[in-house]
This record gives sequence, structure tokens and C-alpha cells, in this order.
Amino acid sequence: MARHTWHYDNIASCWEPVLECLKKLEVLTQQINKAKKEQGTDSTEMLERFYTHHNELMAATRANWQHAPMPCDETILDTAFVEAVWLSLEHYPALVHHPKIENIDTAGSKIFTLFTPDAPAASDKREHLKTALQYAFNLDSEIVDSLTRQLAIRTSPLRHRHQIMQSLETRFNLVSDNPKLNADILQLFRSLYPDAPFEVGEVKLVKTSSALYFCLPTEPIENPQDPKRNEANNKSQHSKAHYEKFLRKIWEVEPFAHFPVFGTFNAKDLDLDFRQKISADTELPLDLVTSTLTRMIGVLPLAELDKYLIHDTWGHQWQESLLNFEEPYTALTLFKRPLSLTETASVLGEQTSFADTFIKTEAGTIALDPAKLQQFIDAELYERAIIAFTPILAEMQADVVEYKFLELYPEQEHLLPSSSLLKAFPSKLDLTLADLRNCFVHASEVFQNWVASELTQQQLHKEICKKLDIPNDAAKHKELWQVLSTAVELCKTQLHSFYQSEWSWKQTEEGHLKLNAFSSAALNFLRIHTAFIQTYKDLSEIETQWGFKDILVLAMGTFFERDPQQNIWQLDSFLTEAFLPRWQKLAAAVKRSN
Repeated sequence: MARHTWHYDNIASCWEPVLECLKKLEVLTQQINKAKKEQGTDSTEMLERFYTHHNELMAATRANWQHAPMPCDETILDTAFVEAVWLSLEHYPALVHHPKIENIDTAGSKIFTLFTPDAPAASDKREHLKTALQYAFNLDSEIVDSLTRQLAIRTSPLRHRHQIMQSLETRFNLVSDNPKLNADILQLFRSLYPDAPFEVGEVKLVKTSSALYFCLPTEPIENPQDPKRNEANNKSQHSKAHYEKFLRKIWEVEPFAHFPVFGTFNAKDLDLDFRQKISADTELPLDLVTSTLTRMIGVLPLAELDKYLIHDTWGHQWQESLLNFEEPYTALTLFKRPLSLTETASVLGEQTSFADTFIKTEAGTIALDPAKLQQFIDAELYERAIIAFTPILAEMQADVVEYKFLELYPEQEHLLPSSSLLKAFPSKLDLTLADLRNCFVHASEVFQNWVASELTQQQLHKEICKKLDIPNDAAKHKELWQVLSTAVELCKTQLHSFYQSEWSWKQTEEGHLKLNAFSSAALNFLRIHTAFIQTYKDLSEIETQWGFKDILVLAMGTFFERDPQQNIWQLDSFLTEAFLPRWQKLAAAVKRSN
């Protein structure tokens, strides 16, 4: 059995009722959402069934937990925790509030100024926490110096954002006491979008120390002004069409390429002189200025600003500035590329190659190695699935940040509506299951394209001919087409039996369960969901003078990033068996030092 399929086989049979219950929860979610869409209201009876079912599901999951020691070294777990605490004290606060960069809101958000980091505002209290951390985890000065250097490198994207923001703030006078602030905001917007049809006062701005969000209408403003005409209230059909086209373009979504923003803005399209001036101001390379601008400029719908502000600004920005979530997001943009013979997969230290599946025998015949093909498909899909899990985890963490805010300001709940039925919980399993289906669509797209696209098959035919030095002979080409046809059929079978985004499992002769990839992943995210809610509850009962939420999501992200292919399956144990006791240890150290 390949190493990368160990988690699909030999699942204890006691998990089968849990899987059935999880499957039913998804069905209930779909029924409730359908009824709400058709009738405009939620069915009280169906909602009660859903919540009862959810509670029973978590209880059954907890009952099946086996608290075996984590396979990770204790030092690795300590490091993930310590790094998260250090990030929350040293770097995360500067993401929210920077002493030299003013946060600005001209869009009229009711919640923007309310969000605060968990770290104490006073520097002496933060230093006190760091001292307690050093004592609790035996961190000598050499370790602390090394930690500081490593995290300074990791968080360099945040420093780059600050440098660029200071340049923009100075060049466009983006400060609250600027009497011409609206005009300067429009000037900046037109520098980024030269064909923008707006007038002064129509473009609103939310500016943090590390991101710019332009707040715009989603529909044309009635009688918007046309700067090219004197008749201010009488737009021509041509300019009106341009206005509507601009809005359609700016609200297009790019879900992966520019994370942590989700728009199509790309700073590569900006005027070179504009970027060079920022590069000169910041002393940063032009390419770095360009890529950073692309990831720090977003748009939000003005009428629903508060619906997205916390989630997008404070929920996602740190995942790129303090962690490296943008890397798997960028990798996801490449998933649409057609399959090539040069494709290789690296899973848990083992390499497999698509090219190795096609061989020429000593007799000169062309052959397929079915075992190697299956191994490659399994490895490639595993590698892609883990990458595609990253946005699911990112959304889970952003939901936690939003939940943290609503715990502090429950009266603002109406401003942050959620499509989840689990609004009362920090984790939203119903949304996770929906995201998981999309995940498998993305992960398997390259193989779905191969089996369906004649163009891709023709290109692979050419690549194999070149690799195996196949002569331009009709009989040989026919032979290769037969081999490729067999490979396509094997791929279809593998996709259908194991990688459909549908529930599927069966009992083995040994009495265990064998799950398909979707069911295995769904069960894993259920375990994470249950562990997170339980750990969140346990942490809330530990008395401290500072919050745990920022450190919790930072620790999850830090641990996951250390070895995503392995650690995605250990996140539930990390929460209950690693994070919780280490938080208790830190809290005790702080208490002793007071």
C-alpha cells in the first residue's frame, strides 16, 4: 500500500455510523438552503433537526477519538506554539495598527475601528508575556535570537507592505486631516485604474497599515458624472456603457492568484513610472513592489462593506503576511494546465513521474506500466488535494477571526450575516463540506481534462513520441494510440472509484473501512471541526488577561505549513493534545510570574 493512501484504508468500523451521520448532515444542509431559497424563510423544524443532528455528530466523533501520542516530535509541537505566540505579540499587532501608518475609513464602516488584536496594547505587558513564554519553554537567549531572526524573514511581506503603504500615504496624502482626501483617493484610484469613470467622492477607501480596500457600488450610480462632458447629469450612451463595463470588470473574481485579495487587479498592468517611484521610495526591487501591490489592493461592495470587512481584512491578510498561504493559492492557479509528460508528483518524500508509465520494450513495442500509472495518479491527486485543502483551512481560520469579533460585539451581528447554519460556533462545518466538493473538482481537473480532451491526448501523443523516439510510422502511431487509450480508461476507472466528490466506503475482509478520498477528507475535517470547538470551549474556561484566538489560528497555520501533506491529518490532535496543554502551561507560567 502506497504511503500516501494510508489514511484511506483500515479505518476503524466504529466510524461508519459517524460517516452516515455526517452524510445526513450535508443532506439536511442542502435541504434547508433549498427551502430558504424557494420560500425565503428557514424551516424551524428542519433547523432544529439540523442542530440536534450536529450535536449528536460531534458527540459521536468525540466518543471515537483515540488519544494516541502524536507522531510529531515534542520539539516540533513546542516550536509551532512558541512561534505562534511570538507572532501574535511581535508582528500581528502591526498588521492591525501601525504606529507610523494611519488607518482610514471614508466608507462609513460601523465596525472597522472596533477590531483589536488579542495581544496587550502596552509594550511592557507584551514583554512580560514573552518572558513567561521563555521561562515555560526553556528558551535561552540564543534560541530567542534565532527565533527572532527566523520570524523576521517569514514576516518580511508585512514589512514590505508597510513600506509601500508609507510611500502611498506620503505621495497621495492619505491621512484623515487632509481636506482634499476624497480627491486624493480618486487620484490614487485612477493611478491604479486609469479608465475609472468615477468623480470625487464616489470612490471610498478603507486603508489599513498593510492593505487598501476601495469601496465601490456594485451597480451604476444614477446619473453618474462624466468628466469628459459638461452636461454633468446627462451621460452619453457610450460613457454609460463604459461605466457599466468598468463595474463588471472590477467585480470579477480571481479566487486564487492574488490571495489574500480576490479581485483581478494586477499591478503588472500599472504605469511603469508609478511603480518605479514606489520602488525608489521603499528601496525595494521593482518586481517585489509589483507583486506586493497586487496582493494588497482589493475592492469591497460599498453597500455591504461590513459584511466582508472583518473576514477579508483581518481574517485573511495575516495568512499571507505572517504565514505563506499564498504559495498553495498560487499553485492552484496552475491546476488548469493540461497534463504533460513532464508532470511529477512529490508525496511524503517519494517522487513519481508520469513519463515513467510509458515504456519501449527491448523488442521495440510500446507498453504501459499500469501499476506505475495508478501510483502516479494517486500521488498527483494526493499532492493536488493537499494544496486544495489550504483554502478550506484558510476559510475556517477567517471564520474564527470573525467569530472572535462577534463574541466581543454581539450587537453587530446583523452587519455580518453568514450563509452558515452554524453561526453560534467558531467553526462552520456546513461551509467546509461545500468547499470540500469544490476542492476535489480542482484537484482532479487535470485528469478530467485528459480523459475528455482530444487536444490534450494528441499533445501527450507527441510528447511520448519524442521521449521514446518513435518513428513517423503509421503502425507505431496506431500502437501508441492504443496504449494511450488503455491509459485513459485506467484513469477513468481510478477517478470514478476513488476520487469522485461523493460519499463512498466499504467494509474490508478484516472488518475495517476503506474510504474514498472525499469521504476520508470529510471525516478528517469533521474531526478538526469537533476538536476545534472543544478546544475553543476549554481555552475559554482558562482565566488569562489576554485572548487566545489570534495565537490559536496562528498556531494551526504554523503547524500545518511545516508539513502540509502529513499535518493536515493531525490538526485535530494538534488542537487537543498539543495546543491546549501548552496554553495551560503558558497561563500557569504567567500566573506564577505575577
